Amino acid sequence: MNDKFNKKAVRGSICDCKDCVLRELMFIHVPSSGSKYVCKSKVEIKFNKGENIISSGDEIKNMLCIKDGLIKIYYTSKNNKEQIISIAKPYDFSYLINIFSNNYYKYNISAIEDSTICFISIDNIKKMVLENGSFAISLLNKLSVASDKIINNFLEI
Repeated sequence: MNDKFNKKAVRGSICDCKDCVLRELMFIHVPSSGSKYVCKSKVEIKFNKGENIISSGDEIKNMLCIKDGLIKIYYTSKNNKEQIISIAKPYDFSYLINIFSNNYYKYNISAIEDSTICFISIDNIKKMVLENGSFAISLLNKLSVASDKIINNFLEI
């Protein structure tokens, strides 16, 4: 997580992953012992409308899950022209497109409306992928659906 958000982070006692809809979607194949591990490393941050969440070039340290709100994923060209890659809402995983293929984000993410984002350590996610084949397949499925959505959006332009 970017250090500039440390002051906004909500940790520990608010962690309610066991009742979270995101847990059902993302971690359905993770035993409760694993979800506790994820929950302990999760940081929840509220972003205001228009606030930057991720900048191109930021190191990928976390997987993001949108708890509520709406975000845009976009690329800024050298002449400062913005190209929207995708708009994402809760339970939409298009913002995961390069978390395993790069060490740094190649795009920006900002809040279109007030949004709550959960940051989960990418190292913990990678550990679960290595240890839990069902979780890995589930995550691959979500990444594939997200990629299809982005490609289909570009084909419709």
